[in-house]
Amino acid sequence: DQRMIDLLMVFIEEGMTNDMVNLLWGPPDRESDDGFVWEYYTREGKLITRLLWKNPEQARLKGYENELVLDKIEGDRYGGSPPPTSKTSSNY
Repeated sequence: DQRMIDLLMVFIEEGMTNDMVNLLWGPPDRESDDGFVWEYYTREGKLITRLLWKNPEQARLKGYENELVLDKIEGDRYGGSPPPTSKTSSNY
């Protein structure tokens, strides 16, 4: 069912925390030692997406001062999924 496929396609964007991305896309296939670079690969070993993280200018909540935020997406920003399309109109 196409509606189920549309529902399961999950996209990320700059400014998301590493916990958010981990929940949506799962853990990276490769991660730098310092945790500031995540990479996702195909089964054949080709790079799909590289995510570059940074420390936030301001923590969103007390206790989250060391939480990284997504700074840049290199490669396929949709992680191998087709880009989103608008099939319905909105009044907002």
